[in-house]
Amino acid sequence: MKIRPETTADYAALARLNILAFHERIDESHLVSLVRQRRAYDPDLCLVAELDGQIAGHIMFNPMRIRLMGQTLDAVNLAPVAVLPGYQRQGIGRALIEAGHKVVRDKGYGLSLLLGHTDYYPKFGYVMGLFGTASVEVDSEAEGAPADSLTVRTVTEADLPALMALWLHEEGGVDFSAEPEPTLIDWLSPNPAVQPRIYERDGQIVGYTRIDTRRPHAPLMFLSGDALSARQMIAWCAAQAGQRMLTLPLHPASASAAFFNGAKVDPWDAAMAIPLTEDTPLHDFIAQVKSGQRLPGRLIWPSVFDVS
Repeated sequence: MKIRPETTADYAALARLNILAFHERIDESHLVSLVRQRRAYDPDLCLVAELDGQIAGHIMFNPMRIRLMGQTLDAVNLAPVAVLPGYQRQGIGRALIEAGHKVVRDKGYGLSLLLGHTDYYPKFGYVMGLFGTASVEVDSEAEGAPADSLTVRTVTEADLPALMALWLHEEGGVDFSAEPEPTLIDWLSPNPAVQPRIYERDGQIVGYTRIDTRRPHAPLMFLSGDALSARQMIAWCAAQAGQRMLTLPLHPASASAAFFNGAKVDPWDAAMAIPLTEDTPLHDFIAQVKSGQRLPGRLIWPSVFDVS
């Protein structure tokens, strides 16, 4: 078996492989294509396994910048790993993961994170339950404020500096929060059902949401600059959803969580990470979460993951 980085000549074969490996579902193939369009994409971190003269396996480690214990860290997200059905259970996935970990470590990344099978990835050292979903239930009639002074519009490239500052204000204190790239691909969405919106007041950007119109009461991302803006956005979103109650994706450490009661985080066993270097703060984070000294984190995935 030969393991090497992917090349552009592999793309068609890899699209087929990811469709077949995931039960002839196209979502993972689309995700692979979109990840390659992100600024941080590194083909050295995307490996293929050749066997019997064909590509039998594929793995991607996607560079991300995450916040952890007050620091911004260079990390990778393992997703996806795929093996052709006729070659599964022959150790190809294991070989790709181990080879990928070595490349990632050599490039200076301190940790890898993923959502995955709880009986498989811990074999490689991944620790379960480190992050999950976070939410707060908000009654728009009790918490909302008149939204008449808000202007709501689509995202433009000129908005990116303000959006990055807004994200850091809202999410900078949340462990495992994934810093978006300052490019439109991370602030728009490949899914036509998902609508990104800018909220302005007096010509200043005061908020951003990404909302799946199939679940309009539960924004995928909610960034607000202050309490008034948060309450005005709540009123606007509730009116659009036609529902009084909203579920906002706020972690207890999100800035806007201070304006409402009851923000919580629910860790998933499938939400895992592995320290790849000795100096990463992930070691301390794991110890503090396991001892109950620190809440698990929450990761809002980049918008390329909106494919399904």
